[in-house]
Amino acid sequence: MTKICAQCGQEFNTARSSQKYCSIECRRKVKYAKDCAWLADHPGKAKEYSQAWYAKNRETVLAAKQIAYREKCAAAMKKSANEQA
Repeated sequence: MTKICAQCGQEFNTARSSQKYCSIECRRKVKYAKDCAWLADHPGKAKEYSQAWYAKNRETVLAAKQIAYREKCAAAMKKSANEQA
């Protein structure tokens, strides 16, 4: 079955009648656009979801921040050591 992609307009072959997009990239672009539109339309709900996610994953977020900080400091120390040499 030949269909036309709803995102890019390219023709593609599919075995399923429900498929709308020619590739994963096109599907991701559409999902990203829908997510951005929802965030713009519902800023209060987005803030609530974000705060709830952060509350559930606080330790993971803090650990990731610590790792990023340590990597930043190590890179700065390495850079200064290279400049002194």
